[in-house]
Amino acid sequence: SVLTGPAPRWLRLADAALVVLLSASLTAAGLELAGGADRLLARRGERLLQLAGAPPGVLNDTAWMIAISEAPSQPHLEVALRLAERAVNLSDRRDANILDTLAEVLFRAGRQADALSAIDEAILLQPGERYFHEQRQRFTGARSEDDRPLPPGFGPPLLPREDFEGPGIRV
Repeated sequence: SVLTGPAPRWLRLADAALVVLLSASLTAAGLELAGGADRLLARRGERLLQLAGAPPGVLNDTAWMIAISEAPSQPHLEVALRLAERAVNLSDRRDANILDTLAEVLFRAGRQADALSAIDEAILLQPGERYFHEQRQRFTGARSEDDRPLPPGFGPPLLPREDFEGPGIRV
């Protein structure tokens, strides 16, 4: 069938998300080809930190790209940490994906206890999302450090009978 009139809001949002994802992927690929991706990402992060009105999603995405790069340096992880912390604060700690980025940055920086605390917050916000539980397994060593799970929404949800127990958490 052919749509008549304006596209539904969900379709416009999906199109916009696809454009952002494609743009980010192409940017990351271009940075990798050009070499010095970590340095360029950290420099972008420093510029974003200077902008008072930088959106939390942009701060988060830049922090994530730094954190998951092959071997981020400690100074670059410090930039990623400042980006992630600002994104978490701007989202009032209510976005599980942004909390996950903070957890990933903390984990990559060697701050396991802080990473577990952040991922536990994400789990409390979205207890049925398997990804956050699998991230927690990475952070505790129950899953390989390099075995990053499928992003939220791509894996199967937790079944109601599957319990997760963590400090003060039972789903």
